[in-house]
Amino acid sequence: MTKKHLNIIGYWSASLTFLIASSIMFAHYMGFKGDFEQYGIIFIPLAFLINFSVLILILILAERKKIKGPFRSIGAMLLNIPVAFFYLWFAMYLSSYYRVTVMNDTSSRIYAIQIDGCDKKYISELEAGESETVWIKISSDCSLSIAYKNTNGKFKHDQIEGYLTNGMGRPEDFHISGRNNPKI
Repeated sequence: MTKKHLNIIGYWSASLTFLIASSIMFAHYMGFKGDFEQYGIIFIPLAFLINFSVLILILILAERKKIKGPFRSIGAMLLNIPVAFFYLWFAMYLSSYYRVTVMNDTSSRIYAIQIDGCDKKYISELEAGESETVWIKISSDCSLSIAYKNTNGKFKHDQIEGYLTNGMGRPEDFHISGRNNPKI
């Protein structure tokens, strides 16, 4: 085994863990469905163990094979440490936001949509089949409700989420028709 082979192992370890962590963070930020927060929480210590093990393996193999000089791949693996701390901070930041996608799955237009509770948000109108995502800042214990006018001009009220507190941020869909909404 040569120094080049050891560097390739280190680069692969650093690159794969970076790409997987970045994919999890991107999916979480974009609000894709799934438990990406849990995947990230599991993956960060796992990535640390993998990279640390590969780093130790490189150093042991280099010692046994009497390979001298700096290994640039070790630097690449060490660069993942501040990236992991940034991703952890960013995930914590995102966990203080509840992302609700209001979906008008009825056959008529709704307008004057008001989301109230933790934060106040307003959507002017949604045509039948349209949706819009709003980010709600969760600063303390709260609940989320929605009010909107239907085509008859009557206000309708509904509950989006019964209880939220800081750290409970996640993406969620709210169907105006009431179908497929989580039970509160």
